[in-house]
Amino acid sequence: MLLRLRIESTARKSRAKIPSKASVLLAAVALLPGLLTAVGAAGAAGASAATCGTSWSAADQPPNPGGPSRPNILNGVALLSAGNAWAVGLYSTALADKTLIVHWNGTAWQVLPSPNRGGPSHENFLNGAAAVSSHDIWAVGSYDDVAADRTLIEHWNGTMWKVVPSPNLGGPSNDNILAGVAATSASNARACPAPPPLAAPA
Repeated sequence: MLLRLRIESTARKSRAKIPSKASVLLAAVALLPGLLTAVGAAGAAGASAATCGTSWSAADQPPNPGGPSRPNILNGVALLSAGNAWAVGLYSTALADKTLIVHWNGTAWQVLPSPNRGGPSHENFLNGAAAVSSHDIWAVGSYDDVAADRTLIEHWNGTMWKVVPSPNLGGPSNDNILAGVAATSASNARACPAPPPLAAPA
């Protein structure tokens, strides 16, 4: 579904309003001077993105590779300019969730091929993205190797996405999930882990 947003401005604040009939979950935002992009999920299955400069615009939505009846979710976004944005997340197949990476070229969103670890029945998802330049972009998340979740780091070199080896803490049954990433140069990128689940009350 299309995500329709508008912005209300006052002298002290700006606030986006989502129509009450829309089923929208915004998961991440990226900000440049005068430009804000938000991504998430819209409706039962659609990935969604919206951009705000002087007003919200959401006419062009990312493709849904999982199809209209399966979840397609964007969890992170990195913004280089009004015509160059990257969003990452997951889409569902009949067997498992797979990585989803889409690129905004100023006119339309396009799905780019992205790697998945393990076999076709292994879960893969991306949670965060960071962009240094048009040929240096990072995405992080996790994949399932049956025993536990393992860190997943992918890098865009200007031509294709590739998996970058990443460490895991603890033994083979310890879950390791990356929640976000920040990068300031081609040689300086840092990923942060997802917090452990809360313990059940005694």
